[in-house]
Amino acid sequence: AGNVAGGDIEFYTQGTVSATIAYDGNATFAGNIISSHETASTNSVEHLLTLAHTSSGTTTTGFGTGIKFQGERNQGALQTIGELNLEADVNSGSNISCAMVFKPGVAGVPTQALKLSSSLDATFAGDISTTGNLSSKNLNLLHTSPTISLTDSNADDDFQIKVDGGLF
Repeated sequence: AGNVAGGDIEFYTQGTVSATIAYDGNATFAGNIISSHETASTNSVEHLLTLAHTSSGTTTTGFGTGIKFQGERNQGALQTIGELNLEADVNSGSNISCAMVFKPGVAGVPTQALKLSSSLDATFAGDISTTGNLSSKNLNLLHTSPTISLTDSNADDDFQIKVDGGLF
């Protein structure tokens, strides 16, 4: 069962602490967290995990909920290896719309690499490379010296640039 020590609740399995609920409400788990729930649905998403973030004040843009990923660097030292955040990019007080922000860790510091806005715009912090098709309603290059490089992988020069349905 459990043990209460200093306000924390510890859960043991086979003599080892497997979960702790701290006095401040934070929970830690040793091992994997597996959540499953069987439903009759076979063609829809089942939300097995809900993360909620509330505030004691008035929220504004930038407010949100995220997941931080950490990995062992060496000798047990944990370092942030990335974040996945959902943060408000529109917050009217009665409705909130959010962007999904991908932040891989660079030397332990989460750095924004991709932002998918609530208006369905994608912002990339680095180069975009693809070996497949890249399709978009609009492709806007905003940089002091934007460059488009087209490389034909089989060297037969069969790529085309089309503008409004016609060849460029």
